[in-house]
Amino acid sequence: MIIIGSIFLVVVVILILLFAMDSENNPENNSSANDQGIPSFTPLPSDLPRASGEKADILADIAQKIGEISPVQPVLGGKWFIDRFWFVSGSNEKVYAEYEDGHILRKILLRVDSRENKYSYEVLAYFEPGDSDWAVKTGADSEIGKALELYEFDETRQSWVNKN
Repeated sequence: MIIIGSIFLVVVVILILLFAMDSENNPENNSSANDQGIPSFTPLPSDLPRASGEKADILADIAQKIGEISPVQPVLGGKWFIDRFWFVSGSNEKVYAEYEDGHILRKILLRVDSRENKYSYEVLAYFEPGDSDWAVKTGADSEIGKALELYEFDETRQSWVNKN
């Protein structure tokens, strides 16, 4: 009797595992599949295009100067560092920079002035995290609702990469 119960338990466990594996492989249950059931492709970081030309120069320059550009100081003796950038699509003149010091997160909208490979920046808006989105604390978000190009730093490649 104990042997039959043990065999029954093993069969039930095997059936549950087979069902679970089948559910994971079913495109209808795959959140990364599109409407036709074709799995979507998520590029590996090495497949993402690097920032190049003037965009790459601007990103590197802002990342280096964020401590001077930010309208607020980091807390607890920290140092600002950039998490990500969003260029307004089709332009190198307006860019959002999201940055932190390990304790607090901030964002700014900058106007970029480029003259002979020298850059200067005007803070058009300063943001702090709100209840469900960023809250403008100073200035105005003149680029709200526009298409944006997201750039994040790829540690492996030691460069900013376009994520969209």
